[in-house]
Amino acid sequence: MRAGTAIEVRDLRKSFAVPSSDTPTLADRLRGPVRRGVPGALAVLDGISFDVEDGEFFGIVGRNGSGKSTLIRILANIYRADSGTVDVRGRVAPVVELGVGFNPELSARSNIVLGGVTLGLDKEVTESRVEDVLSFAGVERFAEMPLRNFSTGMRTRLAFAVSIESDPDILLLDEALAVGDGDFQERCIAELNRRRDAGKTIILVTHSIGKVRQECDRALLLVDGKIASIGDPDEVGLAYRSHVTNDSRPAHRKRGVTDGAEIESVELLGADAEGGLPRGERIEAEMVLHMLERREAVGGRMEIRDGEGSVVCSASELAGEIDEVEPGDRVRIRLSVENRLTPGEYELGFRALTAGPQGNPFTDSPVEWAFVSVSGHADRDSGAVEVESAAEFRVERSTGPAAAKAVAR
Repeated sequence: MRAGTAIEVRDLRKSFAVPSSDTPTLADRLRGPVRRGVPGALAVLDGISFDVEDGEFFGIVGRNGSGKSTLIRILANIYRADSGTVDVRGRVAPVVELGVGFNPELSARSNIVLGGVTLGLDKEVTESRVEDVLSFAGVERFAEMPLRNFSTGMRTRLAFAVSIESDPDILLLDEALAVGDGDFQERCIAELNRRRDAGKTIILVTHSIGKVRQECDRALLLVDGKIASIGDPDEVGLAYRSHVTNDSRPAHRKRGVTDGAEIESVELLGADAEGGLPRGERIEAEMVLHMLERREAVGGRMEIRDGEGSVVCSASELAGEIDEVEPGDRVRIRLSVENRLTPGEYELGFRALTAGPQGNPFTDSPVEWAFVSVSGHADRDSGAVEVESAAEFRVERSTGPAAAKAVAR
């Protein structure tokens, strides 16, 4: 393990046994002979390798069942790998599974002491930090209440606060920042950044591309137990979103290609180099389609998603002036929508639409994604978009050789 590396993973593999038939119920047992299912193996992690550097904020993303929670449980020494190696330098504190290190029959105060000792702190040191933990978790009023009466969110906040106060070298978080109100999440992020600045290593498993882009130095995308992308959070976020939206499409299709047209380029207009866009200015994008086949009509669709991947705005437009475009033509489509988004991180998705001859239905392409960060002051207290906003789309036609020259300019 080289100097400066906090975690080194090499060729890690993990499978779980899966019975081939359902477990018989009591009624099944009474009706006849018991059928014993023959277990099979479900590969959850399939030979992954990566490093995490000291002081790095590292994100792990993936769909449910991709293997990310299994991976972080192996790093936390909760699961044992089938093969491969995991080398960890430093003391680890996980916020991975509710109840690990806690006793539901004991009070919150007693569980703080128990949790701190489990994480390697002296009992006296842990006792001196109890009030700080209760305050950070926002459960001061429930200090003497048995943990079994806590909600899931309260228990997770308490586990996070205990882990933070144990001052680990490496903190493992599995969706821990998804609980609590906005104020608690902001305090969590501020505390994590303070720890990172102090040289601590943080690994965050999450579904939120927004959190990964905002906070992480690097990220890793798991798909079916394998590393599909690793590196810059923006690039990993784009790969994740593309995987989520397009994984049901035929594998032979090129990204951005529909039946008859290819998205040649998408340019977000009016944004700064970081994708920032002041609230109140229009969101404008220009999409150039390269026609691959003859089509009777073409168009474009734009959708806007928030940091959690939920669609907050979607609209499409057809190029009404265009008919019977030919292979080699370029079609430039400009999409414009009033920016009523509340400040935050968003993803803009663009699709090409084409209609085949003889009135065949429209088909659309996989999504090309771009990120945008909206700044400014919101007029409302919550929500991603103000409902009064109205979309306006403009489509410009340009076909043939002249269009190719216009696109090249």
